[in-house]
Amino acid sequence: MMMMTRKKPFNAENQRWYQKDKNLLALVGRLQKMPISLMETYCNCVIEYIMELYQQDDKKLLFIESRSEKHQALIKSLDKKRWYDKNLYSYRAFNAMYLMDGLRRKELVSRLINTQALLHAYNERCLQCELQPSMEVLGHLLLVCVKLGEQEALLELVLLEAQGKLSQLTKTIN
Repeated sequence: MMMMTRKKPFNAENQRWYQKDKNLLALVGRLQKMPISLMETYCNCVIEYIMELYQQDDKKLLFIESRSEKHQALIKSLDKKRWYDKNLYSYRAFNAMYLMDGLRRKELVSRLINTQALLHAYNERCLQCELQPSMEVLGHLLLVCVKLGEQEALLELVLLEAQGKLSQLTKTIN
């Protein structure tokens, strides 16, 4: 006799938190397919951005309470070994995004999902200057993009090129 497995019927309750937003799901899919160093650069950008938001949040609106629903979900996830749980950067970035309020998360995701032009421009500039692209510089450009927008990140790229800093950053760049 053949055993049949039953799949759970599809509904919103069976979805992971990031599957409920198509842009977030697209970003997760892209992150999963990226080379490790690029994925870690994106995740580090998310972590830095959220840490800055948290430090600016005087009312601690991004601070979750012990035993809250989100806190309990994070505790349950400690034993899971999904692809993003296996890397320190993606684990921290996913948990940080999970804790964000929906509006800020949507804005962050919409800016990160539209970084192809920035990546292409940075790679092209490095090729033209015969320089090796730097994940540190790319992370800086991504953070500018997340905070201020793509146009400002492209302007920052022009500034870095003019300063001869396409392949390395110094502490003076903000």
